[in-house]
Amino acid sequence: FATIYHYFKDVQELIFLCVQDFQEECRELVESGTVDQSPGRERIIKKASLFMRYFVEYPGIFELLYLERMTDIELKQPVSELIYTFMARLCQPDWEFCIREKMYSPEEAVACQTELNYAVTGMLLHYINRRQPVTYDEFLSISATQVERIVR
Repeated sequence: FATIYHYFKDVQELIFLCVQDFQEECRELVESGTVDQSPGRERIIKKASLFMRYFVEYPGIFELLYLERMTDIELKQPVSELIYTFMARLCQPDWEFCIREKMYSPEEAVACQTELNYAVTGMLLHYINRRQPVTYDEFLSISATQVERIVR
């Protein structure tokens, strides 16, 4: 127990760093899978797909980030904000591109980001915890349709 405090100020710092580490791992997967794509709507769709793939492959990390209660964490607001804004931060350059190219107004982009964030985490929640839909192929098909509807 004392060893933790040798490396970290407190448990909250450790949790914050773990969240950052998991997000960096996911970000690397997303970036490597979209490196050859031009910025814009198609890349947002691809990033959302890769984001979901990461959490389907690592459901324990999804549970830690999106389902674990944060009642005992002193720094819960910074950690919560880090988790909540993750999807938007992954796609930020693409949203900015879409705004510059007049595909969305800034307000429309924010609304799409918010809807996409809730839809993606909701779809993951149902698939990972309830196996709805039943198969991974069904999940991919339904989630692709939903993401495209939101982004287009």
